[in-house]
Amino acid sequence: MDPIKFVIHNPVKVAVGVALIVLFGFRSVFEIPKQLTPDVDRPFVTVTTMWTGASPQEVESEIIDRQEEKLKSVKNVVKMTSTAQEGMAVVKLEFPVGVDKNAALRDVSDKLRQVEAYPEEVDEPTVVATDDDMENTIAWMILSSGKDFDVAKIKTFVEDNVKPLLERAEGIAEVDVYGGLEREVQVVVDAPKLAARGLTFSDLDSALRRQNRNVSAGTILQGKRDFAYRTVGEFTSLREIEETVIAYREGGPVLVRDVATVVDGFKKPISFVKSKGEFVIAMPARKETGANVLTAMDNLKRQIEVVNRDILRPMGLDLSLSQVYDETTYINGAIDLVIQNIWVGGLLTIVVLFLFLRSPSATGVIAVAIPISIIGTFLVIHALGRTLNVVMLAGLAFAVGMVVDNAIVVLENTYRHRMMGKPRFQAAFDGAREVWTAVLASTLTTMAVFIPVVTIQEETGQLFKDIAIAISAAVGLSLLVSVLVIPTLAARVLGGEASVLRGDKPWFFAEWVGSLNRLILRRAGSRVAVVLGLTALSIVGSWLLAPDLDYLPEGNRNLVFGFLISPPGYSVEEFKQMAAIVEDGAPEDPTDGVRHSWEAAPGSAEAAALPPVEMMLGPGGTVPVQIVPPPIQDFFFVSFGGGAFMGCTSKDEMRVRPLVNYMSHAAMRVPGVFPVFFQFSLFNSGTGSGNAVDVDIRGDNLGQVVSVASALQGAIMGRGYNYPQPNPGNFDLGRPEIRMTPKRAQAADVGLTTSDVGFILRACVEGAFVGEYNDRGDKIDMAIKIARDERAPLETIAGTPIFTPRQHIVPLSSVVLIERTTAPQQINHIEQMPSVTLSVQPKPGVPLQTTMDDLSNEVIAPMRTAGVIPPSVFVSLSGTAGKLTQTRHALIGDFQGLVRGPRLLAGSATLTMAALGLLAVIGSLAVGARYGRRWGMRAIVLAACLLALGFFAYNYHLTFELIQSRMMLAVIITYLLMAALFESFAYPFVILFSVPLAVVGGFATLRWVSWRSSYDPYTPIQQLDVVTMLGFVILIGVVVNNAILIVHQSLNEMREGGLSHTDAVIKSVRTRTRPIFMTAMTTVFGTLPLVLMTGPGSELYRGIGSVMTGGLTASTIFTLVLVPALFSLFMDLKVWIYGEPLPEERHASAGADAPTETKIRPAAGSRPEAGHAAGTGSPVIASGAARGAIPSREDGTPPASHHPPLAPAPPTAPDPSAV
Repeated sequence: MDPIKFVIHNPVKVAVGVALIVLFGFRSVFEIPKQLTPDVDRPFVTVTTMWTGASPQEVESEIIDRQEEKLKSVKNVVKMTSTAQEGMAVVKLEFPVGVDKNAALRDVSDKLRQVEAYPEEVDEPTVVATDDDMENTIAWMILSSGKDFDVAKIKTFVEDNVKPLLERAEGIAEVDVYGGLEREVQVVVDAPKLAARGLTFSDLDSALRRQNRNVSAGTILQGKRDFAYRTVGEFTSLREIEETVIAYREGGPVLVRDVATVVDGFKKPISFVKSKGEFVIAMPARKETGANVLTAMDNLKRQIEVVNRDILRPMGLDLSLSQVYDETTYINGAIDLVIQNIWVGGLLTIVVLFLFLRSPSATGVIAVAIPISIIGTFLVIHALGRTLNVVMLAGLAFAVGMVVDNAIVVLENTYRHRMMGKPRFQAAFDGAREVWTAVLASTLTTMAVFIPVVTIQEETGQLFKDIAIAISAAVGLSLLVSVLVIPTLAARVLGGEASVLRGDKPWFFAEWVGSLNRLILRRAGSRVAVVLGLTALSIVGSWLLAPDLDYLPEGNRNLVFGFLISPPGYSVEEFKQMAAIVEDGAPEDPTDGVRHSWEAAPGSAEAAALPPVEMMLGPGGTVPVQIVPPPIQDFFFVSFGGGAFMGCTSKDEMRVRPLVNYMSHAAMRVPGVFPVFFQFSLFNSGTGSGNAVDVDIRGDNLGQVVSVASALQGAIMGRGYNYPQPNPGNFDLGRPEIRMTPKRAQAADVGLTTSDVGFILRACVEGAFVGEYNDRGDKIDMAIKIARDERAPLETIAGTPIFTPRQHIVPLSSVVLIERTTAPQQINHIEQMPSVTLSVQPKPGVPLQTTMDDLSNEVIAPMRTAGVIPPSVFVSLSGTAGKLTQTRHALIGDFQGLVRGPRLLAGSATLTMAALGLLAVIGSLAVGARYGRRWGMRAIVLAACLLALGFFAYNYHLTFELIQSRMMLAVIITYLLMAALFESFAYPFVILFSVPLAVVGGFATLRWVSWRSSYDPYTPIQQLDVVTMLGFVILIGVVVNNAILIVHQSLNEMREGGLSHTDAVIKSVRTRTRPIFMTAMTTVFGTLPLVLMTGPGSELYRGIGSVMTGGLTASTIFTLVLVPALFSLFMDLKVWIYGEPLPEERHASAGADAPTETKIRPAAGSRPEAGHAAGTGSPVIASGAARGAIPSREDGTPPASHHPPLAPAPPTAPDPSAV
């Protein structure tokens, strides 16, 4: 049974099917994981190796170099980088997207097993198949105390009691603990006493290690059981340590307590965390991959309440765990905004439908496609295992105006059959049956353009997938709705009796467009002028309006972050002083310091009195404007690893950008510090800006690398950029170092080795590790330290008395050579070479591509030419710059240097191509003179094809690049689909001329949105990022539909209406203008809220919306003039070639003498029925892209006609048997 007939006769089954789709679609909404952006696969394998107390140079030579030598041969590695810091080595391996992480992890682990033995103190390397950045951090919590209590001292308690409880929250993968003091059992030695007892440091070390052990002895069978025997000697109390015997002397045993004091204390602090001026413990929470962020956050908040109630409150120290950053706040705002845009876009679409249709029943029938298609898409999203994020919801918002197009096609054709006098059921069946293939072709054209872009494996390709899935699923469901649901509804609720009696009246604007085309088509010169003029306008306009590329939208997240680049060697106490300066400012200025900002309430006098900051607005950031920053919600200052960073959030979530300048100004108060601040990016995977350009400098000689990096840093700042953030932070300044080199002869005389000297020096400074202390299952480091003042000068340490194995007591200075020098604080490698990376922030309003070109052409190239950069030093752009290059090549292609011309005549490619072209023309003319114009034109076409084939074969690299360009593939796929629709390879060329018109319209609107946003100090500037580029890909599949409609309808009028090609194209324009505008306006107004309504997450889709809105509008207007002129020229060329009436016209004239009868064609197009004058007939559907509108007539007079009007059938009750 015909499925359309089946659904018309079974409305209850259709209603049940729709109800099931809606039911499970709603259910899927609550089951789909929700997050801000899609999961982006960043395949990294990170190897971390700890070596307590080792210097960066030792870490580099003993760990990094050995590991890199083996890891360089791991398969599929894209890039290998490493970092050597004090006590830690990190090697990071980057793999291509799509690689099997488990296989990569196994390969890396296998290679690490081949590394030769590490020094004894080195821990076992840890290997993880993930990036160690903070992309999954969804919340930050702080532990603070309302009393005068140092929370830093309970870090171990927090790790043992609070951290595990928080990690129990479903959806939370890990909670880290930052700040606080790390517990350590210290054996504080009185060096003179130790020497006086005739004991060396090695004696003490050996004694503690020997006694602090558990030794298993095995089992002995006794009766029915095996009894285990073991020696338990691990220290479980401080008293046991104090009672440990070091050695026996004449006076008896020497115990630890005789020469040292055992203290349960803390390691030397190397970091701290402050929040709003108070020292706190910070705890970031990371979500599990694929977890629902909203659900995970709710679970985490419940666990925070449990911690406060059951763990902290009973301690009586007024401790409180509070959340200071919540990513779901931005996510909820972004999702709410998109949902609001969907509602507004849907309402605007319905209003546009009603204005065109002027029929509540018809509007309601078409509008039903919106909720069914959108809600059903959630079911598809859930089935594919995707997440519900802002990108996915933006795709749904774009689809709102597109899902009604198929319904318009079916309903308009159904209405046309009602105008013929058919009963509702028969009209619904015939109308849907005629155009279902056309609707299918239209849907495939819209969906097919996504096939190339979803194959992009880069980071942006993973973002494209969500938009492609959302739009394709919604449009695909709209196909089912239009063919199965719309006929069922139309057969029961569609009116039309009065319209049948009144007849139809053409749209006045359509008449005007038809008259304009008649004027243009009169002369060949005017047609050529229109085609060349609009084509030139499209090409030149696109070239002038096209901005440089950016990578990804920055977003408007409520988090400002910045680094403080300080001189090397700063102590923790110095960083605390820096924090106090930033927080409190100058005492004489009552508004100085960020403390006043977090204490001010929004809208208060204190907030208005905050010092304004200067922001550079306008295109290129050339207009200085004074802006009062918003009050700060949360402020933090963190010192870690010899550096510092700080940040804040705003009390006004929509006014964040001014705080970047405000925080920079606050940090500049600290002498000798370079601040680098930025607003946290949506797609930032770590502590850096999302669109920074990384300049990598590497070479075999570290000195040359440092010299080139210093020169580049100065040159970049000379170009007007802010201070480039270096990595390592102080690559050109070593930290102060006291280097003690053993005097080998003197040390040997007293029986000391280099290892002995190193152990003694470590005990004098930070403590020498001698094992672990077992505190009820917790393993705590135990160290030997020399009793001294924390700020003891070098002389005190050098004078430490040592009892040597040769029974002498000598000062430490007698066996070492003391030297004051500097050493690198951190050593980086890129591909095994020492390296320095400079992170350059683009100027305000300047795209990333412009910054890359400026750095390459105006900084790096001149310095290379001048010899400042030697050949042995490699300089390249990486980071987001490298990702942009990869994405641009994948989406557009890289054709630079790929075009070569054949060189046969005097080695000139131009002369060779001209000669070949001339030979082709002469040969074609000869064939035409001998066999006629038709064969001559075929010869020209054949020669052109052979020349093109030879050109692309000769330039095979260009051919391969074209095939790999996703944009080109989208055009080719669209062309092939149209060729299949028309059964012709010629007509699609006419249709594709509408694409450049859409491109220039998209660029124009994007320019306007970018210009408008550049003057807004609170929203990011809209750039041509790679996500916005997807809008142009979508346009390819959408704007050709209007041209398809005109061309297909013109061919139908020629074949079946007996019209010349000129009259046919004019009539098709008249009858198709209203449906063209109808479908275009539903899409434009459905998308318009995405462009105009700004808010959280709107930066992701605002660019695509502006491109689609402007491109579709421009193409809709100019296609009505360009395509008819080009089609007419093409048909004139065919007439000239054939030398006689066209086959279409011969077919039409042959049927003109036949008796006139009314036909219902099963094809995708139709001509106006008898009873409608040329150009005033009912709008009809002509192709897969054809769009129709229900006609109406404002007066009751019948239309003029060359034939008697078709008598309408009287209204009758629906007759199911008529179907």
